[in-house]
Amino acid sequence: MIVGIVDSSIVGSQLLAQSTASQYADRRAIVQDSIPAHTIELSQLRVLSLPTGFRLAGAHMSRQSHQGQGMGGRVIEAGPGSMIDPRWLGVQVPVLTGQVELTIGDVEDEWPYLFEDVDAIAADEHGRIFVGDSGAQAVRAYGRDGQFLFSVGRPGRGPGEFNASQICHLTFDSEGLLWVNARDAYKIFDVRGGRARVVREVRPPEYSTLCVPPIFEGATGLTLIIPTMPRGVQHVQVTRDGGVVSRQVVTVRRTWKELGWLVAHLDHPSRGLVERIVQPPFASWSIAAYASDGRFAHVVTNEYRVQLFEGNGLVRGEIRSDAKGPLVTKREVDDEEARLRRVRESLRGLNVRFPDYEMPERKPPIRNIWYDRDDRLWVLSNPAEDDQMLKAMVYGPDGQMLFTAQWPRNIDLSVGGISGYVALGVQRLAFDVQRVVRLRFTR
Repeated sequence: MIVGIVDSSIVGSQLLAQSTASQYADRRAIVQDSIPAHTIELSQLRVLSLPTGFRLAGAHMSRQSHQGQGMGGRVIEAGPGSMIDPRWLGVQVPVLTGQVELTIGDVEDEWPYLFEDVDAIAADEHGRIFVGDSGAQAVRAYGRDGQFLFSVGRPGRGPGEFNASQICHLTFDSEGLLWVNARDAYKIFDVRGGRARVVREVRPPEYSTLCVPPIFEGATGLTLIIPTMPRGVQHVQVTRDGGVVSRQVVTVRRTWKELGWLVAHLDHPSRGLVERIVQPPFASWSIAAYASDGRFAHVVTNEYRVQLFEGNGLVRGEIRSDAKGPLVTKREVDDEEARLRRVRESLRGLNVRFPDYEMPERKPPIRNIWYDRDDRLWVLSNPAEDDQMLKAMVYGPDGQMLFTAQWPRNIDLSVGGISGYVALGVQRLAFDVQRVVRLRFTR
């Protein structure tokens, strides 16, 4: 077992010593407790050395004297593929703040600038902004300055048309073609000129796609992510025309019952006892997010423990934190009680046995996760009621912490379009007004 000791007297926290000793057989490493407050870059932190397949984890820490060294330290237990949270070492992680630099749309604007239900945004290599509006059943293209350029697709049942479906993801392939995930099919457009031309469609072999990008594999193949019941997904490798090459079932998601959701029992006159799942107060969710190369992450939001997977479903590692969710307020409790009363009222007259429930003291620590265009993983924390800013920890492809991002609370960045330090998102205002915004993150 190789153990690295970080010495606070060495600027940049260079490796002070390495040793092999049987007393570290329990996978523990000691780091000095007085790491300075200056920022330590992640690349410098990673000089800490552990056996192949192990990284430092910070889920369990305690005060303990380092045998033979005579100094106080924090014990960091290591697990296979786990990542340390630099904040537990006293390291200052950079905090980047996103500020709006461009706004598209307003309640007083004309048709191209009025949005109904934006679910997907992407930018091409020229900085043009493509907005997928499920309400309008169209994708619209805007210049870097926010001026409307042209529409992509329209409502209908023909080639390249949207049949009352959700436009839930936009991405570009290596040729610059736009792939629109419309759930029933990927609709592919050539938008490299001043207008959109339909190229073809790729339909999943059954069911529908998840709202994730297709995984491009060389010049001829790709993999589609398709949900399976009750809690898995299929990674279906297909040709560019949709012919099935192979399938692989990956089980990561949790069922509603496993998440602790409520179960109401209905006495149906012909079907007997029927179960209905009811969302509990401040519910936990099972969320999976996909990178462009097929790697994915999964979290159950009631714990800050994000599992990282290879595309074949093998565990690569995990990200852990001792962060807890914010305390719920009286107004939030009242809102949840009112929601559950409405559910109970909707079941009145159906001879329902409504389940008992408890009101938790805290919200789950995690609200959402997603990968950006650079395959960085964003882990969005649940905000307290009075928070004006949303905050997310941003991790690199291997789970290493990069920075903390914060931005105005009414802007949703999970719809895509983040690359580098520029992000595209949806700003949700009163009376269901939506605007597309571009933010720039700076220190």
